[in-house]
Amino acid sequence: MNSQVNAAPEERDGGYYAIKGFLYQFDITLLEILNNPGTRVQFEQIQDINYDNYVIQVKHKETQDYSDSKIRKPIMQLIDIFNQDNSKKLNLYCHFKDQPPCIKSLKLSELDKILGDEKSRYKRNLKSQFIRNFQVIFSNDFKSQFIELIDLIKRLYTKNDYILAIYYHSIFRSKLLDLAIQEKSMREINKIDLDGHIKDVKKVIFHSSYADFLTKEQYEKLIKKEFFTIKTPNINNFERLFVIETNEKDHIVDVQKTIYKIMRKYYRPNKSPAPFICFSNIADGNLNIIKQSLIDQEFFFMDGTFFNGDKFRIDKIIERNESVQVKIINIEDLPEVVRKMNFNEIYQFHNNKQVPLDTNSSTKHIQIFTEDIQQILGMIS
Repeated sequence: MNSQVNAAPEERDGGYYAIKGFLYQFDITLLEILNNPGTRVQFEQIQDINYDNYVIQVKHKETQDYSDSKIRKPIMQLIDIFNQDNSKKLNLYCHFKDQPPCIKSLKLSELDKILGDEKSRYKRNLKSQFIRNFQVIFSNDFKSQFIELIDLIKRLYTKNDYILAIYYHSIFRSKLLDLAIQEKSMREINKIDLDGHIKDVKKVIFHSSYADFLTKEQYEKLIKKEFFTIKTPNINNFERLFVIETNEKDHIVDVQKTIYKIMRKYYRPNKSPAPFICFSNIADGNLNIIKQSLIDQEFFFMDGTFFNGDKFRIDKIIERNESVQVKIINIEDLPEVVRKMNFNEIYQFHNNKQVPLDTNSSTKHIQIFTEDIQQILGMIS
C-alpha cells in the first residue's frame, strides 16, 4: 500500500509547499522594501528579514491549523536575538488556515504557554522585556498578500495596469531569488535598487502561481508582448537559446510547429543566426522524427553530429553557418553548449522541472511556466 495515501497535504507535496512558502516570504520582503523606500532591507541574514531595528520571521502554513507548538521555535530564535540586542523590534509573520489576519501582542502568561517546557530557559525579566518589543502578525494567505503587493506595485509603478504590475512583480521576485543565493553580505536591497533593475532586466521567472492571477489569454499576451514581440525594425544579431520541456500530452506535430515558428521568427541570413533549441523530456524516437521532417521539408539544421551514432562535435554546433537555419541540441549536451556559447538570450519553458543552467551575468535568462506546447505556440507566434 502507498504510504502517502493518508498523508497530510504538505507531506504528500512538500516541495510545492516549500516553494510556495519561499515565494510568500519574498512577497513579504517586497512589501517591506516598497513600504520603506529609503531603507536597505536585508533578508536571509539575522532572520528571514531585517532592517533598521526590525527583525522579522516568516512562517507560511496554509494547510495547517494553528497551535502554540508551531510558533515555539521561531519565537525562541527571536528571544535569543533579543537577548543579544534588546534594542530590536521583533515580528513573527505567520499564516495558518484557521487564523484571520490580526496583530497580537503577548502577555507573559501567553508567552510561557507557547514556550511550554522551554519557558524555564529564559529569565522572567528577559521575557518581560521581549514581549514589549514583539508582535505576532497573523498575516494574509498567499493569494490575498499577492493581491496586496500587486496593488502597491500598481500605485507605485504601472498607473493601475494590473498585467504590467504582474510583470514588474516577476522582475522583483527574480531579483530577490538571485540575491538569495549570494553571500550573506550581498543579500540586501532597497527600492532604488528595484527601480534600477527594471531598466536592466537580466533574469525573470514566471512561476506557476502567476496562472492563478491571470486568465490564460492574459498570461499568454503578457509573455508575448514582453519577450516575443520584436519592437525594432531590425532583429538583433545575436545568439539565442530555447529550452522547452515537453510532456506526453504534447503532439509531435505541435513540437514541430514550435521549431518552425522559432526558426522563422529569429533566423535571418546574414542578419540573425540560427536559434538553438533543446527539448527536455522528449523521447529519442520523437526527436528523430522531427529531424527527418526538417530534412523532408528542406530545412537545414545542425545537431553537432554527421551520422547516426556519431559523437557530439561542439565545434560544429557553435560555429556560425549561414545555411543552417536551426540548431537542435540533445539535453545531455546542453551544459557544454551553454559553457562554450555566449548566449545573449535564453528562454526556458517548463511545466514540471526547470533545467539548471550556469549562465553568465550578461545573459538575459527568462524562465516561463507553461501548461503545454500549445501555450508556447501562442506566446511566440
